[in-house]
Amino acid sequence: MSESRSLFDPENQTAPPAGRKNHDWSIGVLSNPLSGGNKNGLRPIEKLLAGRPEIQHREAKNPIEIDAALAAFGRAGVNLLVLNGGDGTIQAALTSLFTLKPFPEPPLLAVLKAGTTSMTAGDIGLKGRKEKALSRLLQHLDDGKKINIVQRPVLEVQHDEKISRFGMFFGAAVIPQGIEFFHRRINRHGLRGEFGPGLVMIRFLLAILGFQRRKIIQAVPMTIQLNRDKGTEDRYLIVLVSALERLFFGLHPYWGEENDPLHFTSVSDQAQHILTTMFKLVFGRPPAHGGPGSGYQSRNVKQVKIFCASPYTLDGQLYHPPGADDPITVRHGGTISFVGLPS
Repeated sequence: MSESRSLFDPENQTAPPAGRKNHDWSIGVLSNPLSGGNKNGLRPIEKLLAGRPEIQHREAKNPIEIDAALAAFGRAGVNLLVLNGGDGTIQAALTSLFTLKPFPEPPLLAVLKAGTTSMTAGDIGLKGRKEKALSRLLQHLDDGKKINIVQRPVLEVQHDEKISRFGMFFGAAVIPQGIEFFHRRINRHGLRGEFGPGLVMIRFLLAILGFQRRKIIQAVPMTIQLNRDKGTEDRYLIVLVSALERLFFGLHPYWGEENDPLHFTSVSDQAQHILTTMFKLVFGRPPAHGGPGSGYQSRNVKQVKIFCASPYTLDGQLYHPPGADDPITVRHGGTISFVGLPS
């Protein structure tokens, strides 16, 4: 079984976009002071930007404020947008960019690791502590050096055919249960980064293997339709759709080979060989028993429709569909370009 691939496998370009030189950058920094990594204050970022009056810095605590900040950046001609927040901040910014279109042309995005988990930043963000990462980026641009640009697909998620939200990672079944467990039992201790989700993953894996299973997790009945295929009804432990290549701890739980932009993976309640399968995924290898007959499925897709009445998550934020009769639709909503620095 070969390594997963998709139409949007990351391709680094070591140059600015066509027609743009390094000295043409107009930079805006959006900070969410309520994000997990910013709860001790924004002083390091403010200190770094104090001597850079040409760089605009705005704070935003919720989607409405993020909409207003991005509209102001768009009017000011910002073409490089730095996001200093967590996964929820990135999701709100992507939703604003794709639905309200506040920029004449989509800006390049640079993501700082400033959330509680920061899964998106861990895959496509600037490496290191947020103030040091931003300092390196600014120095890189000041020196006229080339940058890396990575284009990624973006998920569009609807559950009422009216409101679209855009993000990078969708999870259903046990995944929202894990997020609730994290906030109820672990996040109150102030853990940041990958350690907290790692503890949840270990605890839930033990539950899947039978250790207090009914107390910790519940399989969720769903009907899932991939692209235009016939829907499949089952009870599921894990359902995810992702535009990220690596999740926390570098997990790459996909092994589909289709040339479509989004990764889909599911694990049913009757999945076999759980321990050996999870062990292989941790090390980025496709599982030997990763087929529908063993309770696993992984494909690259354009669209997923899910009929269920249970919560789902988009980039760590929980949402509740109105019922099992109306589908949750996850589709390819477009592409966006992220900035990285050569290692």
